[in-house]
Amino acid sequence: MKKRLLFAALCLVLLLSCVGCSAKKPGVDLRVKLDALTVSDEDLGIKDQFSALSDITGGSIDDALVGRWVSADGRTSYTYAADGTQKIESEDYGNFDVKYTCMTCGDYKILCEEVPMTSTDAEGNATESTALSYTAYEIENDVLYMAMVEEHDPMYTTNQTALVSMFKADGSGSAARSMAKNPIDLSCLNGTWVTEKGSFTIENGVLTCDGESGKLSFNDKNQLVVEKDGSATVYSMNLSILKNYDDGSEKTMLGLYYTGADEDDLPNLLHLMDDWKTDYAWDTWYYTGSFELQ
Repeated sequence: MKKRLLFAALCLVLLLSCVGCSAKKPGVDLRVKLDALTVSDEDLGIKDQFSALSDITGGSIDDALVGRWVSADGRTSYTYAADGTQKIESEDYGNFDVKYTCMTCGDYKILCEEVPMTSTDAEGNATESTALSYTAYEIENDVLYMAMVEEHDPMYTTNQTALVSMFKADGSGSAARSMAKNPIDLSCLNGTWVTEKGSFTIENGVLTCDGESGKLSFNDKNQLVVEKDGSATVYSMNLSILKNYDDGSEKTMLGLYYTGADEDDLPNLLHLMDDWKTDYAWDTWYYTGSFELQ
């Protein structure tokens, strides 16, 4: 009798566990994250206030930031130390060290980085200097979400900030676990995205362009995958906001990059994108498109 009761209790526990597992965890809404982190230096009250980290009073190290953070594609990592030094390692741009501190401005957490700069005059003479960079950030569920603070400069009327997501690395340096438990909600891409060459619509995980549809998903590097007729195209992706300071208007943009690196890729949106050549990121032609949310 005791065995039967124990077995029944165990079955009930397993059943409740399965019910809990069947409840779908909501994904990350990238547009909400970007909106929450988009802010200008004027809004923060720090415009032209600091020229070096030493000018910042009340700066401190955020313990939640300390550690190694890795990009979804594994090509870039940021390692923040408790002593205010940061090591940036990038397969595309090389490795370098910067100093940093953190401060709170109203509802925003701001990462302040002192970036080394080298300028060369017409005669080839180099001058070393530093510049301060400000980034609004949020840490949630082992993900570091960042957006550059917009600089309101009278020399131009528009500025653009993009959402960057970095994932907490484990002891072996892998960020796979934190990526797996933070899926992107496909619905955050819903809408009609327009460029001068045409448009496409995303709705409920389906991308429609020129009357033809393809299924959408994200791969394990958070790249956007469009599958159609058994073939797939993989796009690198970012979301950005373009703001016009003259009239206060904002535009949400979707940036897509296609390298054609995978042999099975089918360039679904190639006719809507421009081709480029670069000497530092890829060794071949790549395609880019900047699409505005209608």
